[in-house]
Amino acid sequence: FKIASGDLGINYRCVVRDSSGSSVISESRKLSTGLRITVQPKDFAGKVGDQFSASVTAEGTGLSYQWQYSKDGGKSWRNSGVASAKTATYSFKIASGDLGINYRCVVRDSSGSSVISESRKLSTGLRITVQPKDFAGKVGDQFSASVTAEGTGLSYQWQYSKDGGKSWRNSGVASAKTATYSFKIASGDLGINYRCVVRDSSGSSVISESRKLSTGLRITVQPKDFAGKVGDQFSASVTAEGTGLSYQWQYSKDGGKSWRNSGVASAKTATYSFKIASGDLGINYRCVVKDSFNNTIITNIGTLNEMKNEDWELPIM
Repeated sequence: FKIASGDLGINYRCVVRDSSGSSVISESRKLSTGLRITVQPKDFAGKVGDQFSASVTAEGTGLSYQWQYSKDGGKSWRNSGVASAKTATYSFKIASGDLGINYRCVVRDSSGSSVISESRKLSTGLRITVQPKDFAGKVGDQFSASVTAEGTGLSYQWQYSKDGGKSWRNSGVASAKTATYSFKIASGDLGINYRCVVRDSSGSSVISESRKLSTGLRITVQPKDFAGKVGDQFSASVTAEGTGLSYQWQYSKDGGKSWRNSGVASAKTATYSFKIASGDLGINYRCVVKDSFNNTIITNIGTLNEMKNEDWELPIM
């Protein structure tokens, strides 16, 4: 038959009789509306005072709605009592107790069939708006790093890593539970990575980007040009600040296009020195300085110029 509105929700079965008058009855089945949800509700991010809204779209006849919420992660559910909880669009002003709830909608049709939407979460919209920065300093300096986040009921836990970010530990200094992490740098702090775990009142969390506390490697005195002649003792020096410094002097014979590490003994010290040979005249030189954390910095370029007679002869008295 052609289904009419009054047929929706009926149960049906068949009685079968044979020529002897015996009969058997089939199992009962139901004519339902094909109730189904076509658009699921979505997660919502907001803060106290914002207007929450979630919607569901379903197909069926004579649909009714009941939104439910859970405060234990979906283990138990309660019917919401707000006015919009019996409509397809669930809406209310967010209070502090609403943050972190799960919500869903139970949809029923006129035949009594029901279907339940997927569960979604009302979170605080927690996000980091200003990331911490790298810090350069030396033992005894005051370290400081900050994070800025948006959300409700925020808490902070700074963490550090001594293996390049493979593993992390919670910092125990007093400032480690605030938005600004600060302490006096000790030798064991140099080279650490640091980050902040930010949590809101709903239990959601977000982790800042990782940053590094380095030694503040820098060159304070650059090498200078040198003028000399074959047989003279060449010398150039560099002064740098940092921890666990190592040096490698380099030379170039093509005006700085390519560089080679010098092999003389002094090439791994702060003062580069050797007796000038004819092939050394006109070379460029520089020093690569590295600290114990593999930070590197390269000096300015110096030139070994040949001293002409007029440059070194004593003036006539």
